[in-house]
Amino acid sequence: MDPMNTGAHEQIDPSEFDSIDAILSDLEVEDQNDGEIIEEIEDLGEPELTATTEEAVEETTPVAAGDEVLDDDALGELEASITRAEIYEEQQSDAAVEVEAAEASIAAAVPPARAARAPSTPKTPRPTRDLNSLPPEAFILTADVPEDLEANKKEVLAKRPLQKKVAEKFDNLILSLAADREPSTFIMSCYSVLDAKGEVTSSDLVAALRTMSSNRGTTYNEGTARSQVGQIMALFDVTKIATRAGKVLKLNPDSLYGQALKLLLDGGKGYAEEDEEEAA
Repeated sequence: MDPMNTGAHEQIDPSEFDSIDAILSDLEVEDQNDGEIIEEIEDLGEPELTATTEEAVEETTPVAAGDEVLDDDALGELEASITRAEIYEEQQSDAAVEVEAAEASIAAAVPPARAARAPSTPKTPRPTRDLNSLPPEAFILTADVPEDLEANKKEVLAKRPLQKKVAEKFDNLILSLAADREPSTFIMSCYSVLDAKGEVTSSDLVAALRTMSSNRGTTYNEGTARSQVGQIMALFDVTKIATRAGKVLKLNPDSLYGQALKLLLDGGKGYAEEDEEEAA
């Protein structure tokens, strides 16, 4: 349908088209100018903020959640909490050091494990301390052997001295000889003098003991020597090693205890061997 020939609109004059073209031309020019204006605005960049503007921005910047502003009291409590935490850590550290030091002390105090001991050489059994446990043969005093050994044992035990020191030497003599061991040094020393002379006085025995040295390396004094000699003279008499007459002792050649002491003095060398050497 031709718009120019419609019945519903008025007919447009062709001269008006020229006016429309002129209007459109003007609009295109204005659009170009608008582009230049936009480019100029872009070249200008962002506007600079003055100091006043920056302060205003800072003042108006909202505080983020959780960034609370603390007053002086709150700051003091925070510093105190931090100080307490540091002190606690130091105490914990000190305690750990003390525990380590204590463990080291205990470890140092614990003795090292001992090496297994090598098997020791069996020692000679000690003589029993009970005279009653000895066999009756241990109480035969002389070469004249009694028929009833049990009765003889009871008789010898009944003669055990009452004086304590002499009784101790009595037990020591019988128990030692039963175990083939030397009795006390005082007994051996006094018997050696008696065996050499055959007959001695108390003064002879005292002089012999005075020349002996004690365990401390000193010689025995007069009192100690006389006390020991008195005990030995009583012992030798009751065990029939010697016969006593006052302050004189005479060796009993039939004394089995005397012969046993002689063997110990000579290192096991008996009378029979001595006789053979003299005969040779």
